[in-house]
Amino acid sequence: MRAQVLEALQARDERVLVVALPDPYELAEMPNVTDYLCAFGQRWCSVEAAAAVLFGEATASGTSPVSVPGTGVRAG
Repeated sequence: MRAQVLEALQARDERVLVVALPDPYELAEMPNVTDYLCAFGQRWCSVEAAAAVLFGEATASGTSPVSVPGTGVRAG
């Protein structure tokens, strides 16, 4: 289902940004995603941090603590 929704959005030729909270592993299932934000947590502070980045109130920084096979995400 998630893949179908993503494909439908991408078919509209619009920029699609995927936001993940707990971990980035789902990215391996979405090979056409070019814009991705992962907050690495499910607590409210992680949600607020992701929202701050989306609304331009904060800058995304840091490196992934994990690698995701089949993607460009490497543990830093």
